[in-house]
Amino acid sequence: MAALAALRGVFFAEFHAVQGPRIASQAPEGLLSAEVFDSIAEYVIPKPQLCGRLVMVYGGRRVGRLAA
Repeated sequence: MAALAALRGVFFAEFHAVQGPRIASQAPEGLLSAEVFDSIAEYVIPKPQLCGRLVMVYGGRRVGRLAA
């Protein structure tokens, strides 16, 4: 049986009316750099068609470049 992957961190992103897409919270602090978040923001901030729906995203071995 394959070993389960360990959770490295979690973040909450939102679209702010003035600031645009942003990381509202993350643990551990510094998990995603601003550059990495900018590169994935269009995938983690839902479009209007998905608002109000549960969206789950599973990454493979690597999703962007997470800070070590």
